[in-house]
Amino acid sequence: MAQMSTQATTGISDYRINKIRSYCKFLNANNDGFITKEDHELAVMNMAEVCNASTKEVEHMERTLTHWWEFYRGGKENVTKVPIPEVVQRAIAFCTTKDLTEAQNKTRAAHGQMFDLVDRNKDGSITAEELRIYYKSYRVHDEDFINAVFKRIDEDRDGLISREEYVEAHVAFWYSDDPENGCEYLYDVSK
Repeated sequence: MAQMSTQATTGISDYRINKIRSYCKFLNANNDGFITKEDHELAVMNMAEVCNASTKEVEHMERTLTHWWEFYRGGKENVTKVPIPEVVQRAIAFCTTKDLTEAQNKTRAAHGQMFDLVDRNKDGSITAEELRIYYKSYRVHDEDFINAVFKRIDEDRDGLISREEYVEAHVAFWYSDDPENGCEYLYDVSK
């Protein structure tokens, strides 16, 4: 019997599922196939270090990433690690909700918070260096990759990433099936 396509069973394209998998691999600090709270704690610690973050900023990062961890573990108590396929399924369910507008607005809010963390000097835009610092906090040091991401997000080519450019690139990452928008590059990097 032929295997059904993932799209037929989930209502989401294989292209988008692969983007979600790339995001999970990006988060998985030790490449063990699980997302853990420690993966997030390591990201906070690294981001705090490379950004020279204040105590207030560290607390904000911890709250943001703890909220995401709660989503990944699906409200299950005493769960310390979640297999990547399970996280992918939760993300697929979220991205294919009946209220797509609400889901996209939640995505905008979450990535708006992340924008605030990446925008180190709080001037309302992200420089190439600020984006490098963000990716380095996740152990990504591939300058070509980071430059390609920056170029993709900076749609107006002014050398800065605005809040709108950053947030809408992430909305496209989670919800678009158009490979021409280039958003698959946001997290598709080997570490």
